[in-house]
Amino acid sequence: MLDPIVIQLPTPEVEQLILMFHGVGSTPQNLVGLGQRLAAEFPQAAVISVPSPDACDMGSDRKSTRLNSSH
Repeated sequence: MLDPIVIQLPTPEVEQLILMFHGVGSTPQNLVGLGQRLAAEFPQAAVISVPSPDACDMGSDRKSTRLNSSH
C-alpha cells in the first residue's frame, strides 16, 4: 500500500481534518493541487490525500472499492 500524502499538518493544533480519496484509476498525487487550494482556505486543517488499499485492475493505479455492475 502506498503512503498517504500529507499536504498540510498545522502546528501546534489541528482544528479540522480533510481527507481526500481518489477515484478508480487515479492516485493520491492527482489530488495534491486540490489539497493545496484547500490548505490555503483552511489554514488550521490537516489535509491528507489517502491512497487506496487495492490495486486497480484497469491499469497500474489503485482503487478504493470493487466495482460491481450486477446490482
